[in-house]
Amino acid sequence: MTFYRGPRTYMSRWDIEKTYGGAGAASASVVSDVEAISYHEAGHAVVSRALGSPVAEVFIGANGGGGCRSVPARPWAEGDAAQAKLLNAVVSGLRPSARARNTFFPDLVSLAAGGIAQRRVGVDRRHDADDRHKIETVAAAVAESPSAARKLIAEVERKAEQLLGVHWCAVEALARELVRRRTLDGDAIDFILRPFKVHGRTSAIASMKRMAR
Repeated sequence: MTFYRGPRTYMSRWDIEKTYGGAGAASASVVSDVEAISYHEAGHAVVSRALGSPVAEVFIGANGGGGCRSVPARPWAEGDAAQAKLLNAVVSGLRPSARARNTFFPDLVSLAAGGIAQRRVGVDRRHDADDRHKIETVAAAVAESPSAARKLIAEVERKAEQLLGVHWCAVEALARELVRRRTLDGDAIDFILRPFKVHGRTSAIASMKRMAR
């Protein structure tokens, strides 16, 4: 899940609290572009892991972008220059069905988590437009109608919000280490997340059982 944009600065609740000692303090601190990207990619990585997809790498690129690469790779969700072609190839073969919806649901939740994580630290919605486009395109392909697609997207976002809430301390830890090191491989991600018990497949199975009730 790769996200690219140019340099910007953002208000951060975390930075305000760190600098002034309280969430209600006057805003004079900002989240840098690097920090914003780190939260975006950490959100993808932690939620992917919680849904049972191992993460091979997260990184912040020299060009102001970043990425999160899952195992197995999902080029349609992680691509950059070839993304539109890859995404179109995926959706062209889809037909609306419960099976297709359930197959893509975890990937859509992981995609949504990046933008939601950014917004939790003060980054506005327009900076997750790339991921939103992927989510909306796939939802339209697997849902029976536009209203069903909207309902699916709302469900995806609720699930992403829920998992981020449960694992927010893990997101913060991963984001801070990503700012420091710029690239984290799978072993480093495992080491950072180990104390937070982001259980991967165990969480995914429990999640699917809850959804089936």
